[in-house]
Amino acid sequence: MSPTIDAIKELSGSANTEEIYEKVVEDLQLSDTLLEVINGKTGQSELQYNLAWVRTVLKNKGILAKGGKGIWVLIENSPTSILQDQNQKIRKSEDQKIKMLRKKWQMLKNGKKWQSKLLPKNYLQVLLKD
Repeated sequence: MSPTIDAIKELSGSANTEEIYEKVVEDLQLSDTLLEVINGKTGQSELQYNLAWVRTVLKNKGILAKGGKGIWVLIENSPTSILQDQNQKIRKSEDQKIKMLRKKWQMLKNGKKWQSKLLPKNYLQVLLKD
């Protein structure tokens, strides 16, 4: 399943963005140094930035809903087969984002400049395309 969906399920079906972030970090056992990689455009961590995109995609797919400011709720009546199919696609996307984050951190650690053109900007949309 998707780390984001798993985290929200483990948090009783709804959670704020910080709770989701902390649960994903815990579940994936991500190191502190990896979490310190900052997105140059937003100033937040790459993981926070990527998790925000995942939540948006899940919302657009009808899997998550906004339950108030910063609160995300799993939609319980999503058809199981559709949800499982979406979870596989989202998991693949999140796994690629984590790999990219680790690669970026390694490059920065080795004093190399990160080349953001390694992946097209719309690769998440391409992966989740029906």
